[in-house]
Amino acid sequence: MEATTKKVIYKIYHQYAYPLATANESPKLKAECIEDKNGHILPYVKFVGGSWSLTNEAISTLSEAASAKKPRE
Repeated sequence: MEATTKKVIYKIYHQYAYPLATANESPKLKAECIEDKNGHILPYVKFVGGSWSLTNEAISTLSEAASAKKPRE
């Protein structure tokens, strides 16, 4: 029997990480589930509400990435 989904794992070393945002209000966690085409029930956690603010470092990184994008010809 074949799997219906593919799994991808990204390994990012913590040395390269930086704070992305600060939480202003924590989200509520809600248990949800979906059923795949084979009838398997797949539980997951849904984040409801909450708010956060991007750090200046994150905004700067996003701005640099956007400006480095090559224009279409």
